[in-house]
Amino acid sequence: MFKKALFFVSILAGLTAKAQILSVTPVFPKEQDTVTIIYDATQGNAALVGVSQVYAHAGVITTRSTSNADWRYVVGNWGTADARVQMQNLGNNKHRIRYHMKNFYAQAGTFQAGEQILSMAFVFRDQSGNTVGRTAEGKDIYTPVFSTGLFARIVNPEAKLTLRNSGSSFLVEAWASKSCNIHISLDGNVVHSKSNADSLQYLVHALGAGKHTLIFHATDGTLNASDTQYFVVNPAVRNGVLDASYHQGVNYVANDKVRLVLFAPNKSYIYAIGDFSNWEPDTAYFMNYSPSQSLWWVDVPNLTPGKEVGFQYWVDGKIRVADPFSELVLNEYDDAFITAQTYPNLKPYPKGKTTNAVGVMTPGKTAYNWTTQNFQRPPKEKLVIYELLLRDFAAAHSFKVVQDSLAYLKRLGINAIKLMPVNEFEGNISWGYNPSFHMAVDKYYGKPEDLKALIDAAHKEGIAIILDVVFNHAFSQSPLCQLYWNSAAFKPASNNPWVNPDARHPFNVGYDMNHESRATQYWMDRILKYWVQEFKVDGFRFDLSKGFTQVNSGSDVAAWGRYDASRIALLKRMADQIRAVDANIHLILEHFADNSEEKELNDYGFMTWGNGNAPFSEATMGFLGSSDFGWSISREHRGFNQNGIVGYMESHDEERLMYKNKKFGNASGSYLIQNLPVGLNRVAMASCLFLPVPGPKMIWQFGELGYDYSINHCSNGTESPNCRLDVKPVRWDYWNDTNRRKLYYVMAAMNYLKTFDAVAYPADYDLNAAGQYKRLNLWHPDQNVVVVSNFGMAAGSADPNFPFAGRWYDYLSGDSIEVSNKNGAISLAAGAYKVFTSKRVVHPFYWKPSNSAGVEDFEAVGFRCYPNPANRVVFVEGSQGWFTTSLYDISGKLWNQETVSGGRGELSLQGLKPGVYVLQISTATGVYSRRLMVE
Repeated sequence: MFKKALFFVSILAGLTAKAQILSVTPVFPKEQDTVTIIYDATQGNAALVGVSQVYAHAGVITTRSTSNADWRYVVGNWGTADARVQMQNLGNNKHRIRYHMKNFYAQAGTFQAGEQILSMAFVFRDQSGNTVGRTAEGKDIYTPVFSTGLFARIVNPEAKLTLRNSGSSFLVEAWASKSCNIHISLDGNVVHSKSNADSLQYLVHALGAGKHTLIFHATDGTLNASDTQYFVVNPAVRNGVLDASYHQGVNYVANDKVRLVLFAPNKSYIYAIGDFSNWEPDTAYFMNYSPSQSLWWVDVPNLTPGKEVGFQYWVDGKIRVADPFSELVLNEYDDAFITAQTYPNLKPYPKGKTTNAVGVMTPGKTAYNWTTQNFQRPPKEKLVIYELLLRDFAAAHSFKVVQDSLAYLKRLGINAIKLMPVNEFEGNISWGYNPSFHMAVDKYYGKPEDLKALIDAAHKEGIAIILDVVFNHAFSQSPLCQLYWNSAAFKPASNNPWVNPDARHPFNVGYDMNHESRATQYWMDRILKYWVQEFKVDGFRFDLSKGFTQVNSGSDVAAWGRYDASRIALLKRMADQIRAVDANIHLILEHFADNSEEKELNDYGFMTWGNGNAPFSEATMGFLGSSDFGWSISREHRGFNQNGIVGYMESHDEERLMYKNKKFGNASGSYLIQNLPVGLNRVAMASCLFLPVPGPKMIWQFGELGYDYSINHCSNGTESPNCRLDVKPVRWDYWNDTNRRKLYYVMAAMNYLKTFDAVAYPADYDLNAAGQYKRLNLWHPDQNVVVVSNFGMAAGSADPNFPFAGRWYDYLSGDSIEVSNKNGAISLAAGAYKVFTSKRVVHPFYWKPSNSAGVEDFEAVGFRCYPNPANRVVFVEGSQGWFTTSLYDISGKLWNQETVSGGRGELSLQGLKPGVYVLQISTATGVYSRRLMVE
C-alpha cells in the first residue's frame, strides 16, 4: 500500500510551509526498511540546480545522539566521487538514492545494543563539495524514522502551520500506517471520513480570515493516532500612509505599546510575530502597508513595561527575520556559549517556536543614568587612540573588564579608545568585521548597559570612545540580505534595496552595500544617529570606506583606488547627516585611496588612517633603505591642510614591531636587535618620533608592552595565515618585565607631552624621518621640543637642529644640558635617542635606567612619609626643594596628586578605602615609591 505514497519532508516542517525538498518512500520508514530518497534540487537553497551528478552526505540521529543535530554513522567521503552516495539523475533537477536503512548506515560504524534511529539527516553536494544543497536557510535536512505501532500523518500540506490568502483552496492528503478507520475534522467538525482505509484527500476552500485547525485521526479499535495542522487565512492588506514621525524599526509610543515599522517593497503580506503572539501568525498583528513609502507597520499593545519582548517579521509566509534596526538580538546557536558572568539573565531563545535571529524590544525601559555630562572631546590634533579588541584584551572579553582597566590606559596617556566592532556579528569569536545587525550590541561582550557604563566612566577619565563600524558590507545573517535573497546563487537578489548582488570592488568580504541607494543611506544615517544619541559615542572609524563606491572596478585594485568624485560625494553626504546630529563628532576613514582624494576628505574634516607599519618596522629592525615614515604620520609629507592622518606603527591588520624585531632584527657585533631589551628599546625610540607629531596617532593593543606574537599565531603555538583571526594570547604578565615596562613609561611620557593641557603643545613642526639619524623639531612660542635618534647599527653623531642655544632639558631623564652651538652634533650610540624641551616638563612616570630605587627604597634617596599607616592625611618631606607626590591604588588609579615646593607637602586621604596604596615621588632625577597603608 505504500508504493504510491510519498512523505514530504523539510527541516522547518514544524514551523512554516516549504516546498518539498525530499520525498521518501515508504511514508512511515522504519530502520529495517529499504527506503527511496528523491532530492529536488530546485527546492531549499537550490544550490545544485543544473548539477548533473549529485552526491548525498547522509547520517542519522539516534537515541545516542547528544542533540537533534548530532549526526552519527555518516556515510560519504566529502569531496570525492564516493559510489556509496552517488545519486541517480532522474532529470528535471531530481536525484534519487535507494538503500536498506540499517545496513547502509552500518557501513560507518556498529550500532550499539538498543540504539534506535530517530531520523535521517542529509545534505547534498557536487563532487568537489564546493556547492552544497541545504534548506533555504542553509541548514541540514532531516526526515523522521518510525517504529512499530499506529501512526497518522498529514503529508500535504507538509508544515504544521501554513499561511493562506483569502479565497484560496488547497488539497489535504493524509495517511495512516495501516488500514483502519480515519477521518478529518476542520475547526472541530468532521468533514471527511473513511473506513478500512489508509489514506484520504480533502479539498479545503473559501474559509474566513483567521486561524483554523485541521486534525487527521486514525483508529483500529485499540490504537489511536492523530496529526494536527494549523493554517491561517490572511485578511486583506490595509493600505494607508504612515505618519512621518515614525521611524523604521521599533517606535516606543507608550510604556506598554510599540509600533513596528519595516521597509520592504514588493512583498505581498507580513505578520509581526513574537512573544505577544506565541510566535504564531495572528491577524491582530497583520501589518498595514503604505505603497508610496514601501513601509509596513502594526501596533503591538498591552505589553508589560520593562519586560523584554522577542519578535520577528514573517514575510510572505516564507522567511522569518529580525528587524534590521534591532537593538538586541537572540541567536539559537551562539547564545549557548555566552556565560551568565558576561551577560546575566540573558533572555532565552524561543527554541522550537521559530528559527533565525530574533530581535528584542523593551517598552517602558528605564533610561541609563549618565553621570558624566558635557564631556569635552580631545581635539584631533591631540588624539592618542588606543585600538582595542575586547576578545583579546582580557580573558573575560567584556565591557566591564575594559572599564576596570581605564586607570591603566589613562596612565599610558591615551585620550581615546577605538573599540573594534562591538555590534552583533556572526558567531562569537571574531574581530567583528562580519556584521549582521549594525545597531545591536554583541552579547559576547556584555549588556548594552555595560557598554554605556564603560563610555560613562571613560568620559569621567577624559577618554573618548570611538566605535569601529562596518558599513561597506553585511553578512548573510543580516535581514538586509535575507529579505531579498537569491537562494540558488547564495547571494542577494537583484531587487535587493540595500545590497549589491555582486561586489563593486576588489577585496570585498560579505555582501557589498549599495551606498547610492536611499534605503541604504537611511539605514546607515539612522544607525549612526542611534549610537551617538543612545550611547554618547565620540566618533566612528569606518572600515573599508573606499568600498562605498558604486563605480565598478571589478578586480582592478589600481582602478578602485583612483580619485572617485562619486565616492567622495557619498562620504560627504554621510558626514553632513551625522554632523547635523553632533557637529563635533570624530570621523575616521580606513580609505587608502589616491592622495588627492584623501586630501579632499581631510579638508572636509575627515581623518584618514595612515599605515606606517612597513617603514617603522624597517627602522626598528635596523634596515634603513625604506624607513622614511613621514608619509604615514605627517600632513606635511602628504600636502594636507589639516592634521588629519591617524598614523600608526601597528594595527590589527599588521605584524607587530616586536615580532619582527625578535624574528628578523639586524645584528652588528654584540648589538643584536633580536634580543628583547634591544628590540624594545628601538620601539621606544620610534615612539618618541611617532607620538609627538601633531595630529591623531594610534597605539594597537599591548603595543605599549612590546606584544610579540604573530598576527598568524595559532592556538597550538604554530603560525599559519589561516589563524589570522584566531584568539591571541592575553599577556598581562608582560607588565612584570622591566624592559617591557620601560617601553610603557616612555610611551606614557610622550603621550603626556602631547596631551596634557598644562604643556604648551607645538603648533608647527619639522620631521626628518629619512636615513640613520631621524629628527623631529616642534615649535611653539612657549615651548620647543627636539627629538633626535640613531636608528643605525653603530654609534655616530647627529645634528639636533636646536632652534636656539642655551639651556635644554632632557625630558626622559630629567637632566639638562647647556647648548652653545645649536647645530653642534650629539653623540648617540646605536639605538640611542634623546628628547629635549626648552622648558622643564615634569611627568610622573619618568624612567631613569640608572635608578635602582624600588618600591621599598623611598627613604634611601632622602625622602620620608608619616604616619604610615595613615587614615586622614600623609605628610611627605624630601631633601629636594620641589617634587610631585602622587598616590595610586594597586590597580594604578591615581587618587591624589600635589606639586610640592619648599621640601614638605601633604596629601589628603579622605574618601579612600582601607588598603595598600603606592605613594610616588617624581623629581628631576627620578621616580621613587613606597607602599602606604591606609587604615
